This record gives sequence, C-alpha cells and structure tokens, in this order.
Amino acid sequence: MKKQSVKRKILFGATALALLIILGSWIFITFYFEGALNRYAIPRLTEAARVATHGKYHLTMGRISYSGGSVFTKKFVLVRVGYDSSEHGNVVKKLTIDSVRFIGVSWWDALWGNDMRMTSLEMTSPKLYMTNADKERESLKDLPTDTSEQTYSPPKNLPVISFDSIVLRDISLYLPERSHPEDLPSFEEIQLKLTKFLLDSKTLVAQPLLYSERVDFSMRRASYPLDDSEYSIEFRNIRGSFSDSSLAIDTFLYRPKYSKADHAARHRYVAPRLDFRCNNISVSGINFVTLISGTRLDFQTCLAGSWSLDFFSDRRRPDDPHPPNAMLPNDLVRAIKLPIRVDSFILDHGKMHWSERWGGTAEPGSLDFTNVRIAAYPFCTDTLDPLFGAPTKIAVKALFVGESQVQAIVSYALHAKAVNFDINATVGPFSAKRLNSQLIPNERLEVTDGTVTRGTISMKVRDGLAVTTVTPEYHDLSIKVLAKGPNESRGVMEWLKTLAANTFMLRSNNMNKEDAKAMSATTTLKRTRDQEFLQFAWLALRKSLGKVVGFK
Repeated sequence: MKKQSVKRKILFGATALALLIILGSWIFITFYFEGALNRYAIPRLTEAARVATHGKYHLTMGRISYSGGSVFTKKFVLVRVGYDSSEHGNVVKKLTIDSVRFIGVSWWDALWGNDMRMTSLEMTSPKLYMTNADKERESLKDLPTDTSEQTYSPPKNLPVISFDSIVLRDISLYLPERSHPEDLPSFEEIQLKLTKFLLDSKTLVAQPLLYSERVDFSMRRASYPLDDSEYSIEFRNIRGSFSDSSLAIDTFLYRPKYSKADHAARHRYVAPRLDFRCNNISVSGINFVTLISGTRLDFQTCLAGSWSLDFFSDRRRPDDPHPPNAMLPNDLVRAIKLPIRVDSFILDHGKMHWSERWGGTAEPGSLDFTNVRIAAYPFCTDTLDPLFGAPTKIAVKALFVGESQVQAIVSYALHAKAVNFDINATVGPFSAKRLNSQLIPNERLEVTDGTVTRGTISMKVRDGLAVTTVTPEYHDLSIKVLAKGPNESRGVMEWLKTLAANTFMLRSNNMNKEDAKAMSATTTLKRTRDQEFLQFAWLALRKSLGKVVGFK
C-alpha cells in the first residue's frame, strides 16, 4: 500500500509539472513570445538589409505575429534610400510583399537574442519595381545618401542571419517603363529560391550572389506583344540558375497574330509572313547580373534542340510600287546599342518551309529543308572586345527536298554599313522531279525526268553587288509546259512550247566528261534597296542557274 501511495504521488507530481509546463508555454507564447520575437527578429532583419546593401536600401516590417504554429508578418517593404553614382542600367527601386512567413523559428534563440538561424523564409506575391540608374540619375541624386562616396565598413557586432532557403512565389516584376501604379507588370508568376542564405562577416566580404550558395528561378510564361506589329514573342517554361550561369527554355515563339489568309487580307501589297519556333533551348555561361541590369548580354553557347521556320508570301497581291528599304542583318546589328558577346549559337534538328501563292493557282508552291543544323560564331557588338568587327561565320547543314545533302558556309560582315557576305555551298544528288512542288503551282512547269548528281555554289557580295558562280551537274533533264490554269487541260500551244524548250532552250545534260568539264556560269546582280537578304541571295543564285540550265 505504501509503494502504491508513493507511485500515485510521483504520477500526480509529474502530471502537475506537465500541466504547469503547458500552461507556462501557453502564457509565454500568448503574452511574451511575440514581443520577444519582434525585439529579436525585426532589428536583425532591418540591420541585415542595410548592411547587405551597403546602406542603399531600408527595410520596413510590420509586427510579427504567431498564429496556428506559424510566424508571419503582413508588411515587408524594401525601398531604396541611397544611390551609387557608379551604378548603371536597371537597379531595384522597391520591393513590397503583403505576406511573409518564417519557418523554423527557435524560441530559445528569440528569448536569448542569439544569432538568427531559421529553416525557411517564404514570401508570397512580391512586387519588384526596377528603375534605370542611367536615365533616372538626377532623381536618384535626390535620395539622402550617396553610397559611392562612403568608405563602408561592416559593424563589429554584425548579426548573423541564416536561412536554409528563402522562397519568393509569384513575383510580379515591373521594369522601368512600367513605373506607374496603373501599369501591368512586365513579367508575372516568377518563382525564386535562394538556398543556404548566410549573412555574416565573411560573406559580407566575399559577397556571393545574394549571399546564397544557390539562386534558382523559374517562370511559366513570358510574352511580348510587339507594339504596332502583327507578331508577338513568347517564352514558355523558363528555368534558370544564377549559380550555374545556365538558362533553359521549353519553347520560344515568334508567331504571327493572324492566319495566312487574314495576314494577306490586311495588306494592300505583298507582305511575307513568318512563323518561327524553337524548343528545348539551353543557354550556358550566361551573365545574369549584367543581363538584368540591362548593361550587357554575355553567354557562351545557346543551343536549340529543335526548331521550325515557316515562310509564306501571297503573291496574288501586287508588289508595292514604292517599297520601303528592307532591313538587312547588318542593319539590325548596327542598330543594337547593348554590348553583346556570344561564342556560339546553334539551331539543331530544324525544318524550313518556304511557300508562295500566285494568282490563278490552286495551292502555294513550296520547297522544304529538313534536318537543318545552323551554327553561328562568334557574335559580338562590344566595340572594346577583340572579336568586334570579325565576320560572323554561319555553318549550315540540311536535307533539301527530302533527298539532297546541302552544306554551306556563310561569312557575313555584320558590323559593316555596306552589304558584304560570302556563301560557299555544295549540293548532293536528288531527283529533279522533287522541284515540282514549287514549279507546278508557281511556274506552270513540270520536270518529267532528270537527276542532279551534285552542285557547287560560290557567291561573293561586296557593297551589294553579287558575283555568283554555279556548277550544277545533272543529266537527262526534261520538262513539260503546263496550261496556265490548274483546272485547264494542255493544248497544242503547251505541246509546242514543251518541244521548243526541251529541244532548243534546255540543256538536258551537264556532266563532267573525259574531254570536257560541266558548264559553269558566273553572273552579277546588284541588290535593290527593297530586297531582303534571302530574297537577294536567291535571285542571284537563280540567275546563274538559269544561265546553265537554259531558262530564267
């Protein structure tokens, strides 16, 4: 009996002690913990923001609350209070967050004021406003502090701030041109994660990116509706790592807003339509810091795993009697003000579809290139870079009309005001009948026989004058002249034209022989101001081919 009485007393004492601990904890959390947490966290975070930004920003936080096992604050505003006269490009103007949640808060550290070490900091729907340090230089000078004129030294008792991760969800980014309150964000639904964030005396000196071991971001979609344009630019599923200097994009689209028929209907004159798409894009060696600031674009390699280009022109519309000057690649490059350096740019596993629709035809004529690989290197617009001024080399490999292996090297002086480029290409064997997809609808000609065994092309363009030499080797070439309309039958005139073409005009065989070489042709063509790059190159090539084959 005496032993049972002792057990009851021990059990009663333990129960009472547990109840006292629970009651004490409830009283501490309810009446004291929030106050201790606010005295502990807010001064450390505000001081950390000042120290980490060298006095350029001030952090304002609302009261930290504890509810339902979570610690959160309803107000978090980081605003620029100082400027640095050495800053250039886009810089952060303000960051506002409606809700911030702290995970893994140590009661013991809060109570005793130890270093601030937490599991995670989660921010929901931040709004990030940017400004341009160059364009807004005068207004930035109105800020009370010029940090560029200060010799900054960290405080002796620097508070240590540590998070396993900092997560910002659904960021809305406002670029400088979207600075008004009624403006929509430039980008939305950006996710950003900082891993192993640490601010202490060592990292303050070393200054790793955002004081974190890793910085990763993602964005589901980004689009640019081009002003006064019939096209839009769109990116889908963007993922990047500041730490790895890498970027991955599932899809890039430069797409028309209207169908082929609607596009043509909107124009009085001929207006080509383009549809360009890239998939599985990876960029390596990218400098995100200069990219975000808008001061420079640097990366090593950009690779697109697959891509397609669809070109369509409705030639049933008349040509513009007063066409505007065509924009050439060298014009576009010379208009770029941002310093750019790209070591290599590769488009792999591509498809190119070219089509034109002429009056009186039932369908467009077309030609196709498949398995296209384009590699361009280098590309540089930085006048201080040793690569500036060097011609950009473009290597092209493709399968033409499903049969012929095509290889070409293009060297283009993209920095020159004049049009200067070289093209050297070889074409493998294919059946001449493969050209009927273009000849029948558009030229009303049909190749009935013939094989191209090989061909070489050399084109040198200086100051807009093309000197083109072609050597096509083929045999047994014959054609048939068709009726003018696709629904009309061939008559006597078409038969006579066919006979005359095959007998007197067409060179049916052009092969290397023991006693004679295959015929080559060299022609010249001066570019007119309205001719696009590819259009001009094709017309120069067609002129030389016509001289060999026997028709224009």
